[in-house]
Amino acid sequence: MAESDRRVRQLADRYRPIDDAKSKSGHVLNSLRPSARQLTMKTKSLKKAGFTLSETMLGLAIGMVVAGAAGWFLVEGTRISLKTSAASTNDLSEWGILTSITVDTKTANGMVMYSSFLKTTFSSSSNRLASGQTGNVLVLTQSTPNNSGSSSSAAIYTQLTGYVFDPTYSTFKKFVYYTTSTEKNPSSPASLETILYNNFDALVLQTLANNVKAVSTTSPLNSAFLCRDAGNQSGELNLQVVGGNSMLSTSSSKLIETSFFVRG
Repeated sequence: MAESDRRVRQLADRYRPIDDAKSKSGHVLNSLRPSARQLTMKTKSLKKAGFTLSETMLGLAIGMVVAGAAGWFLVEGTRISLKTSAASTNDLSEWGILTSITVDTKTANGMVMYSSFLKTTFSSSSNRLASGQTGNVLVLTQSTPNNSGSSSSAAIYTQLTGYVFDPTYSTFKKFVYYTTSTEKNPSSPASLETILYNNFDALVLQTLANNVKAVSTTSPLNSAFLCRDAGNQSGELNLQVVGGNSMLSTSSSKLIETSFFVRG
């Protein structure tokens, strides 16, 4: 009996390692094999990693709208900046012209207007504008009475200040000329037209403003100056300054108008 029990135990010990190895290998294989739940979760994660065609198209549409809005703001901001710059330039031009004419008319004691700035215009005093006529040249004079006792009673010119509007080049210019001792000779003082004609090529014109145009193409606003009263020496200035670019919608205009008179 004891012999049979010992035999049974030996057989049991011999086959136990095999059973353990099988059980262990089966556990390893089962642990490496993914379950159905794991496969489902992995499939869902793969689906979430990409975008559908509709989502992609919607994202592109939103991106184009945002890019278009940004471009519009950039263009509109640039346009407004250019238009503001043109308006500021026009304001400075208006201020410069009006200030200069206001100061010079207060210091002058004579005024003459002409139709255009040509040498032939100053060949005769008959080319001076009469009351109600318009032109593009204003000459303000400073003179002293001729009290020398000579036969000539003509005034002695000491300084000439001129304003010239050039419609061809759209400029508004100014010149200042101080007469020479010969021209101020009391015995034979030079006339205004003689001074302007003889020194026409030597006159230095200083640009006060660019992009200056007449207010209208019809009289009396088709010229810069209007001679209101030649005897009492009063007149008007009517011009406009145009800046910017109309094709880019950045143009800006400024009207320049003033009345002036000279105390003789």
